[in-house]
Amino acid sequence: MTSKYFKKIKGRLGGKFIHNMKNIIVTACLLCSCAFVANAQFSLGLKAGIISPQEQYKGISVGAGETAYDLAVNDIKFGTQVGAYMRFGRRIYLQPEVNFQTNRTDFIVKSPGTGESLIKRSSYQNLQIPLAIGLKAGPFRFHAGPVANYHLKGNNGLSDIAGFNETFKELTWGWLSGITIGNGRLSADLRFEGNFNKFGDQITFLGENYNFSQRPMSFAFALNYALVK
Repeated sequence: MTSKYFKKIKGRLGGKFIHNMKNIIVTACLLCSCAFVANAQFSLGLKAGIISPQEQYKGISVGAGETAYDLAVNDIKFGTQVGAYMRFGRRIYLQPEVNFQTNRTDFIVKSPGTGESLIKRSSYQNLQIPLAIGLKAGPFRFHAGPVANYHLKGNNGLSDIAGFNETFKELTWGWLSGITIGNGRLSADLRFEGNFNKFGDQITFLGENYNFSQRPMSFAFALNYALVK
């Protein structure tokens, strides 16, 4: 009876000890993280700029027979972006961002039977979330990293074509690489941004999928203003 009683107490003490050790380890990790953040340089700012597409996309033939037509990109307009960034670190740094982007694409639709051409305009709104890793060298910051693109809204100018459908993917992934010039409160970003998905891969016609041959890539220019430096 006594032996069982002591084993029971030992078991309870052992469980309590393990629980306390877990709390101590978690607290120590949090304290270390806070100390790292406190010692690391931190910056918070706003940014705004324009996006200029660099690629030209070859046309595609959609459908067959009397319903067939040729679809091509006629013009991709300058896009805009506004957002905010945080930067952690000194020489080597981590910079997450949240950017609201808008862009517009003009498609040209040609009917093989009649030869008639129509211009159809589509506009898109996306939330871009880059996570850049960079290196500071004098007045320059070189950076690169992955980008998550969340589709928010689209106004599809091709929706009046019978059998046509454009289903936007909620999340796509891309990349960026570039340089930031300036160490003061005001700086400028020059970037190349690319996407791992082919342009127009959300297009379906009579249940069949279509996409252009190239993956979207653009050149972005933005001005940054540091609120906290």
